[in-house]
Amino acid sequence: MAAPDPTQVAPWYLRNINQALALNEATGNVYVRTDAQLSLSNVGNVIVSEVSIHELGNIDISGNTMPVSGNVTVFQGTSPWVVSGNVNVDNQATDITIADSTYEMNVARGLVDGQYAVFKAGYNPSIANNTEESLWGHSNLYPWSSWGAGGTLSCVSANAGDTGQLRITGLRTSDWAEITESLTMTGTTPVVTSNSFIRINNVHYFSASVNAGAISISRGGTVVGYVEAENGEGQMCQYTVPAGYTAYLLQGNANMGKGNDGTGKFKYRLNGSNFQTAMTFLLYQSTFGYQFGVPLALPEKTDLDVTMYASVSGTACSCAYDMILIPD
Repeated sequence: MAAPDPTQVAPWYLRNINQALALNEATGNVYVRTDAQLSLSNVGNVIVSEVSIHELGNIDISGNTMPVSGNVTVFQGTSPWVVSGNVNVDNQATDITIADSTYEMNVARGLVDGQYAVFKAGYNPSIANNTEESLWGHSNLYPWSSWGAGGTLSCVSANAGDTGQLRITGLRTSDWAEITESLTMTGTTPVVTSNSFIRINNVHYFSASVNAGAISISRGGTVVGYVEAENGEGQMCQYTVPAGYTAYLLQGNANMGKGNDGTGKFKYRLNGSNFQTAMTFLLYQSTFGYQFGVPLALPEKTDLDVTMYASVSGTACSCAYDMILIPD
């Protein structure tokens, strides 16, 4: 409808304007209040606050920008959102989440700024009788003391044909920040990292074929990382929280096969302290699982380990746990 001549404004027109506008007495701003359709075109800045929108129709902001500050939550209805062209978020501090999804899924999809999920799995194929061993492929207790002040790592395979890429994710010696280094394996000839590591958190082997031999990663002559033959990834339950983050443990589980039993321990060590047992669990040809009602908070530089005592030599055991890391 065209705007009327100001000298000939009918009372009904003024009444409609009055009903559509409201005054914020605290700020003195006038705003539009409507439960009907709102159409804005060729306008300058529009400030909208504390608005609940239901049964939202199409929004066309093509050729324009819509600056956003604060957190943005998108409630996805029965119909999917259709986006054509590019969508840019200039303010990296603004979180965009899908409200109909779970928080964990939003973290996994990278929609929660600065946070990320960590999945750890450990496996010990042969635990000695009544001997405490860590759940990782190299058996025995994990040699935490071998890290000392940190340093470079030596990587070697038991098979000369393993010449793919080895990717090591761990913590840098100087500041305990998470780093990743990739290097080309040369079979049974050791290769040394260029970075200095104070911890290893993950090891992956990438090639056209899986690693034929076991791959050992050593610090000062002691194996601190291990990829079993034909696994492609180290099954190590050991983990250290990077500097600047707190890890929140969500759930964990452990498993022993038929006819086997043992006693397991979930352990953690705060930086500069000793290992403490957070939980002891019993297994008899079963799976033990625990989901934290309130996630267990583990501060930066905390070491994690899962160990097991078995009643019969040669017993195999596996474990896994999930965490979300949030910047401090």
